[in-house]
Amino acid sequence: MSLVNDMLRDLDARRRDAPGGGVGPDKLIPASEQHQQSKNRKSGNKLKFLVLAVLLSGSVVLVLMYLQESVQAPAGALPDFSVSVPAPLQSQDPVAGVQSNSGRDAEQETLRALEERLQQLEQQNQQLQAANANRWQERDWAEAEQLPDPVSEPTAVTRLAPVPDDTAAVVAPESDTQLAVQSASSLVRDSRPLSLAEQDRQQVQKALNEWADGQRLTALQTLDQFVYNNPSAHQSREMLAKLLIQQGEPVRAMQATELGLMISPNHAGFKKVKARLLIDEGRAAEAILLLDEFPPSAAADPEYHDVMATALLAGQEFERAAQSYRTLLQQDQTVGRWWYGMAVALESQGRTTDAVVAYERALQQASLSSGLRQNSQRRLAALRPD
Repeated sequence: MSLVNDMLRDLDARRRDAPGGGVGPDKLIPASEQHQQSKNRKSGNKLKFLVLAVLLSGSVVLVLMYLQESVQAPAGALPDFSVSVPAPLQSQDPVAGVQSNSGRDAEQETLRALEERLQQLEQQNQQLQAANANRWQERDWAEAEQLPDPVSEPTAVTRLAPVPDDTAAVVAPESDTQLAVQSASSLVRDSRPLSLAEQDRQQVQKALNEWADGQRLTALQTLDQFVYNNPSAHQSREMLAKLLIQQGEPVRAMQATELGLMISPNHAGFKKVKARLLIDEGRAAEAILLLDEFPPSAAADPEYHDVMATALLAGQEFERAAQSYRTLLQQDQTVGRWWYGMAVALESQGRTTDAVVAYERALQQASLSSGLRQNSQRRLAALRPD
């Protein structure tokens, strides 16, 4: 209806503008009631349009604000991929952030400490494994040094009753299994490399164990190879010569001993072994000359003076032999063969009464060998008057 009224008004306006317009019976005039309704409708439409425009503007403003907030979101709101739970999109509290950083620092410090401790344990384990391959069981070397040597009994002169040459066997120390297990369990490994003296003792002990197990050739090869690589390994060379004598190879034993004396001319061990070999060959005078050079004291090396007394007795230097045995008996009066040697030296000088006493003292000693015991009994029967 409003559209019709508008069209009528427009037509009326055109007629008025035209020449002669607005005069005559053809003029159209709308009813006043309809005209008022048309005006009301126009006002309502304008109000609706205004409200719609306001709503649209508000919506646009809200959309722009939302987009601006999304673009300008703080970097701290991004998720932290270093932890398992993403951080919230809202900006964090500064105090909480400091606490979180300090907690992560403490965890990293703990991890570093654990890694360092693990590396230390691995290094210690590697050192223990390396040291275990070279570790050797220590033995009582005081006993090893006191092992009876070949050719230890005095040799009597030909005009008297023969003195048996009791060659003591070289016996390896008995292995104590229980002691070895306890020692291995409480072993404190040392990364320090072994000195030559320690390696020397180790090889001697190894060879003695092999010899005791019946592996004689292996024992000789062990010592021979070691002294070849280490010419100053005097203990291994001395034991090699002794085992060669026990093996029945005096020529090789003499070669090993003379080579050792070339390296160390005054080594007591080499001199004792060579002197025994010379005595066995009937060259007692050479043995005496060898032993007379720089002799140790009887207290320091009783074995040296024992060999010397045997050489003096075999070389028929009975007075010096008796003096040597007297010096030895001052160190230990329980050694039967020393009493026997004293008796032979005294009898050779014509001192029968003193010789009888010495033979009797020899028989009283449990350490006297069976051969020397029989000789002592025979000499006593011959020297005592009926």
